Amino acid sequence: MEFNWTYKTIGEVCKTASGGTPSRSNAAFYENGTIPWVKTGELTNKYLFETEEHITQEALQKSSAKMIPANAVIMAMYGATIGKTSIIKKDMSTNQACCAMITNEIELHNEFLYYILSFRKEDIISLGSGGAQPNISQQVIKNIEIPIPPILEQRKIADILSSVDNAISITEAIIEQTEKVKKGVMNQLLTKGIGHKEFKQSEVGEIPTTWEVKELGELADPRDRYSFVGGPFGSDLKSDEYTSEGVRIIQLQNIKDGYFSNDYKIYTSEDKANELIKCNIYPGDIIIAKMAEPVARATIIPNICSRYVMASDGIRLSVDKSLYNTEFVTFSINAQYFRQQAIDNSTGTTRLRIGLTTLRKLKIASPPLKEQIKIKEVLTNIDSKLSKENGNLTQLRTLKKGLMQVLLTGKIRVKVNDQEAVIT
Repeated sequence: MEFNWTYKTIGEVCKTASGGTPSRSNAAFYENGTIPWVKTGELTNKYLFETEEHITQEALQKSSAKMIPANAVIMAMYGATIGKTSIIKKDMSTNQACCAMITNEIELHNEFLYYILSFRKEDIISLGSGGAQPNISQQVIKNIEIPIPPILEQRKIADILSSVDNAISITEAIIEQTEKVKKGVMNQLLTKGIGHKEFKQSEVGEIPTTWEVKELGELADPRDRYSFVGGPFGSDLKSDEYTSEGVRIIQLQNIKDGYFSNDYKIYTSEDKANELIKCNIYPGDIIIAKMAEPVARATIIPNICSRYVMASDGIRLSVDKSLYNTEFVTFSINAQYFRQQAIDNSTGTTRLRIGLTTLRKLKIASPPLKEQIKIKEVLTNIDSKLSKENGNLTQLRTLKKGLMQVLLTGKIRVKVNDQEAVIT
């Protein structure tokens, strides 16, 4: 650390305050209130512009709630929300689970403080005490020691991190909008098709007159005796048969809603996989999850390994490729109309589950193969855009993490000359 970075506690450089909850038994404290009242669950983004609830001036006067000035940094102190932090953008009040930190902007920049606290979140959580739902106190926060670079350097560091945050927000908005577009396009194309003018009523709703309705089991390849099968019974593949290498086991965690997650990796031996040959699944096959969430979600097995073994809650579907396009069928299984059938025919209260026999009989709208391919191409193009933007988002988050590690510790200094900064 260079000589002109100092360390001080938050209590030395900030005014702090916690809030309170006006009596819930007095509805008038909340009806027609105009003072924003912050709860810890609302500390989810960098800036907090508005709150769910408002209180009256009388409620403020007759409780321990306090007015906190705009641009204060608010941190959650209780339970699962400990360490969540936001900057309020207008004067607000808070409940007692929030600690407000008010900077003077001469010694400590509020956005720099926000990033320091975000960077230190795990350390702050570890300060909690009190059993299953630990809490921290205002005094604990006041005692947290933080670095204090020169104020111009603080501002430049905050500007750099803010620029990355802005790029992250823009990318997240693009992803959100693209997902909405995909959902709408899926609902339209998978039931109405492309360019049709004549429709008929069917078991899955209105579809083009040239389409058919099939049971999902009818799409399976008749030349493959195991083209529509479930995973092994739990007793047939036990945890003590897992290995560090061999044939990979596909778990529920790998099956996402339309894509494969490669994060969870367990294996079993070649001999065990051969013993469970009926439950083997291969690249290009569809795997469907018996368990929520959501129930009956499907994805295509990637070409990472030559074969896999399904865990007990997976279902393999290998379609008859002379009549059906694998990608189209996967999109259809994940479509709203099919998902609702799965939900309606599932069992369980806390977590839905669907069996192989039931799933086999669910109805799917089936256009001619050429139209399946056209629909698949439209939806695949949207997926490609989503994949690209998700890749960009991952890169930006990695960039931000790296910048925080070096800029907020002084490992790389931001030099300020004539109001301009360069990384040195």
